[in-house]
Amino acid sequence: MQVQGTDSLVGKCDKYSSPLDCAVKTIKSEGLKGIFRGGTATLLRESVGNMIFFSTYEYTRYYMYMQVNSASSVYSHLPNILIDAGIGTITGGLGGVAYWSVVLPFDVAKTVIR
Repeated sequence: MQVQGTDSLVGKCDKYSSPLDCAVKTIKSEGLKGIFRGGTATLLRESVGNMIFFSTYEYTRYYMYMQVNSASSVYSHLPNILIDAGIGTITGGLGGVAYWSVVLPFDVAKTVIR
């Protein structure tokens, strides 16, 4: 469903009208196994992506807390919850950028392969 109508081989007409229609037609043509097509590629993509995300997140979080603690007199006027929220936001964002930088080529290939 993700790529229907965007390929010259499929044409501009929609092959499926809804997710349920897609599931029913897939089961009829390929059996129950067809529902799980691409599952291995998705598992590989998510495994690598989550490894990158959490490694980046934890490392940058540790590094930023180390920097804040070494300069604690500079940040002493800020409440701890504000520091925690800022570090969490920045490290989560950096983890997300690292995740998608690594995963996007796999995701595109998986979508094209269908």
